[in-house]
Amino acid sequence: MHVVKKDVMVDIHAENDHVAEHVNGYLSEKGIFAVNLMGAPGAGKTTTLERLISRLPCKSYVIEGDIESDIDAARLRQQGIPAYQINTFGACHLDAPLLHNAVHNMALDGGGILFIENVGNLVCPAEFSIGEDIKMLLVSVTDGSDKPYKYPLAFEKADVILLNKIDLTPYLDFDEGFFMEGVRDPEAAALGFHQAVIRLAVRAAEAAGVRQVALSGGVFANRLLLSGCEEQLARRGFAVYYNRAVPPGDGGLCLGQAYLGLLKG
Repeated sequence: MHVVKKDVMVDIHAENDHVAEHVNGYLSEKGIFAVNLMGAPGAGKTTTLERLISRLPCKSYVIEGDIESDIDAARLRQQGIPAYQINTFGACHLDAPLLHNAVHNMALDGGGILFIENVGNLVCPAEFSIGEDIKMLLVSVTDGSDKPYKYPLAFEKADVILLNKIDLTPYLDFDEGFFMEGVRDPEAAALGFHQAVIRLAVRAAEAAGVRQVALSGGVFANRLLLSGCEEQLARRGFAVYYNRAVPPGDGGLCLGQAYLGLLKG
């Protein structure tokens, strides 16, 4: 039997980006400027929207993204702010198809600003375009001054970064200079974060006393992390294994679990 191996590269965001372009075009035709608001849970996204919208001279609309509940949307509606709720039921971010459905079910008349409060998360929302004009990142001093280094993509993608709850700074171990250094140089912050993760992986393998290491999970969809870990582990004599035929994230893990279940069945 003759076996031919081929690498197939597919842009998994292509369909999402296509829908995002449609959403942005639809909003632009209606005179709507869209802001994708990102931030960790508890950063103060909804409260910031309340304060900001009350000071804006134009009409504002809000789409609330949450895994469950409509608490924030109901809170905004009580103040007369048009708010539409999206529940993802487990997904850690909004995507363009969800926004497409939402904007076509909202009364967006007379122009204005649409604020899209994404699901509370500093990872996934930064990876997906949802039809916005800009991304706005809200960071609280209670999140810690290391966030630009731990979540560099969110800071790199953000067009606007707001630092919130600064009145609490005297009571916290928040290093503003360290934070701002990471904000001003996201590439250096991202590289430093990647190098730290690689060092941590090597130390964990050495501490475990094993000679075989499997690199799996969604973090290893990041090629820089994967190649860096593989190189450093192999250099120290470890046998390194990683996903080749299936994705390294939840889908690949589920496939592995199903296969093990089949073997045991």
